[in-house]
Amino acid sequence: MRTSLRVVLAVLAAVAWCASFGATAAGAHSSLEESSPTLDEEVVELTTVTLRFGEPLIDDPRNLVWIIDAADQTISLGTARLVERNYVLEADLLVPLSKGKYFVRYRAVSSDGDGLQEGGFSFSVVDPPGSGGTFVLLGIGVGAMAVVVFLLRPRGPRDPDPASAIDEQGDSD
Repeated sequence: MRTSLRVVLAVLAAVAWCASFGATAAGAHSSLEESSPTLDEEVVELTTVTLRFGEPLIDDPRNLVWIIDAADQTISLGTARLVERNYVLEADLLVPLSKGKYFVRYRAVSSDGDGLQEGGFSFSVVDPPGSGGTFVLLGIGVGAMAVVVFLLRPRGPRDPDPASAIDEQGDSD
């Protein structure tokens, strides 16, 4: 009798364990796994926002991606589209971003149709590395080279002193 009780308890535990996986999978919603840009990334240029989810999404008009600037103004993006077997939500920028801090916001509908995932993260647009100081140093270098070339330029024979030229003319008479 003791053995049969253990078997029954083991079977019940196995059934409960399997059922918990089924409930978790059915109740799970897609979560953001990767993005471009990434959280707090510094980019020089951005043309497309790409969001990769752990589960497929459904094609639904509630799928949205938008960008907000530091002044709380919404930046124009194209219509969000699903790619890569509905795991990826993308939207193209319609205008280039200037230097500054931005926030990506998104809303995505899970494949079960019930789960509406919302979230966001920040990123920054920065100048290319070396873009500011490079031009200043280049200007200084070009200016210094111009001065050196001017000082070291070849000089032809010197013109005679105008006073000595008069004396020579006077002596020849």
